[in-house]
This record gives sequence, C-alpha cells and structure tokens, in this order.
Amino acid sequence: MGLEINKKALFFNLTIILLFLINFNILLADQRPKLTNIWDIKLGMFYSDIPTQDFMFFACGTNGGPPSRILKNKFNDYNLCQPDENNLREVYFEYDDEAYYWALAFNDTFSSSFQGTRVFSHPSILSLLFDADGIVQGVRIVTDDRASHNERKSSAGFFFKLEKTFGDDPWDCVDFDPEEGETPIGASFLKRMCIKEKFDKTIILKGTYFRKKGQTTFNPVTNKPTTGYFESSVRLDVFSKDINVDYSKYGWNK
Repeated sequence: MGLEINKKALFFNLTIILLFLINFNILLADQRPKLTNIWDIKLGMFYSDIPTQDFMFFACGTNGGPPSRILKNKFNDYNLCQPDENNLREVYFEYDDEAYYWALAFNDTFSSSFQGTRVFSHPSILSLLFDADGIVQGVRIVTDDRASHNERKSSAGFFFKLEKTFGDDPWDCVDFDPEEGETPIGASFLKRMCIKEKFDKTIILKGTYFRKKGQTTFNPVTNKPTTGYFESSVRLDVFSKDINVDYSKYGWNK
C-alpha cells in the first residue's frame, strides 16, 4: 500500500516538473528576441525605412571586406561612401550583440545563433548597396576570414545552403578547373560560380574550398597538422534588375 502511494506521489511530482519545464520553455520562446536580419531587408527599400534597432557599427564597405569610414548616422550616411563601378555605395553593418547576452543570461540553447554577425550560423560580413537616391539596389554577404578553423571548414555547406535559398529553379553554374598546385581538402574541391536571374533580381553566388599551392595538411618540418592552411570563401551578391551587372568582373567567362 505504501509503495503504491509513493509511486503515485512520484508520478505526480514528475508531472508537475514536466509541466513547469514546458511552460518555462514556452515563456522563454515568447521572450526570445525577434531580431531583424539581412533577409528582412528588401531590394527597393529606402534607407530611412530600414529598421536598425538590431544592427550596430555602421561603416563604408570595401567590396565585402573589412569596414572603412565609420558612419555615425547609420544608413543615413550612405552618401559618404565612395560609389563603385555600378555607382552604388556600400554600407557595412553588424548585428547587435545584445541578444547574445540575453541568451546567455537565460541559458538559451540557441545562444550561439545570436553570437556575432552570422548567416545560417556562419560568421559573415554584411553590406547593403545604395544608389544615389538612397534606395537599396544590392545586398552582399561574404564569409568572414576571421572565423575559426572549423567554421571556415564549413564554408562549402554554407554555399549549398545559400544555393537553396532562392527557389527551386535552376542556377547557371560553372565549376572552374584547379590551377597549378590547387588540391582538394580530403575529397572536397569547390571552385564554383553560379548565376540566377529572376524577374526582379540578379543573384551571383561564388564559393571556394581547396588548398592552394604550398598549403599542406601537415607541417613538413614538425609533421603536426596545420591550422587554416586552405582557401575557403563564399560570396553572395544580389542586385536589383535596375543594375546592369558585368559578370566578367566576377571571373565569369562561360
């Protein structure tokens, strides 16, 4: 009789704990920040219509590279950046890290997704391309070379995730042959450029993952594994159809 009562009490306590955890997770999900990200910014948006509360550190961009001139007034200062060959002004920005510290405080299992500026969990450099009137005519995503060794090794997977982002209609792709000394990393060799033209945009996706001449898996002197000795990059440019893109500047020679 006593054993049966103890079982019922144990079952009751476990039920209470389970209900508490379920309700806590629901509450946590409700409180989890709903952040603006790069995919929320659409071609044709005016600079002043772009929500910036979840972004920080605005600067002139350098063709997908590191930031240059700091922009104190966020996207409002787009015209302080030098126009490129398409007469577009590139503005670099980062995701605000406040959400990351919120996630750590709540021991959120998704905290890593808030850490730094990431696209599909991959460290990335983001920028918008504005025309002279302050209208978004381009969006740029480039892998961040400052990423860790393991994150850089995942760039090929990042490439294929981006490839699936723009619908099921086929891409026009070219796989470039290895140049002298370029070798696969394990069984993987990626040197590809893809173009997709839709009714409102032109999408250009480039990816590389291989070893250059002289880059080896093991240090020839110490015989220890090398770290970071490989080429790994992904670049996505999305342009409005108003922009006449010169594919040859991307190495397209199909």
